[in-house]
Amino acid sequence: MVTVRPAAPDDRPRIRECHVAAVRESGPDAYDERQVAAWADTGEPVEDYPVESDGHYLVVAELHDVTATNADVVGYGHLVPTEGEIRAVYVHPDAGGRSVGSALLDALEARARDLRLDSLSLTASLNAVDFYEQAGYERAGRDTYSTIHDGETVELDIEQMTKRL
Repeated sequence: MVTVRPAAPDDRPRIRECHVAAVRESGPDAYDERQVAAWADTGEPVEDYPVESDGHYLVVAELHDVTATNADVVGYGHLVPTEGEIRAVYVHPDAGGRSVGSALLDALEARARDLRLDSLSLTASLNAVDFYEQAGYERAGRDTYSTIHDGETVELDIEQMTKRL
């Protein structure tokens, strides 16, 4: 069973682990080795993740198995309500295929509706476009994301997407 809850400061290291593992697992489906390395390396210190931060809404997913005595964070989602933007939905590959991503996306969309937002936008990696389309998002145009990795600019093709709530 998947449960979604607001992220807490103690979740930060596991949030990063989920991000890195998800990118390394699914990134090669759409990007080369250099692009995957740049994407996985956020460069952001764990303590700077905007957990319990004004203007940001972060949630984490926990997977509860009937045999488990406690649950571990297996994914996270990030919404910036003031911009009507979903910044992240990442699921650890060990939890793939268990509807964790859908549960996270549902929680972010529910929060957006509670805040009376009428639409959401996001920037999807190419390997995630199908996931978002299945959730009702529409392609709004191809773009390029640039980041610095090992002192060099690395570009990744991405898809802008939107959804009316």
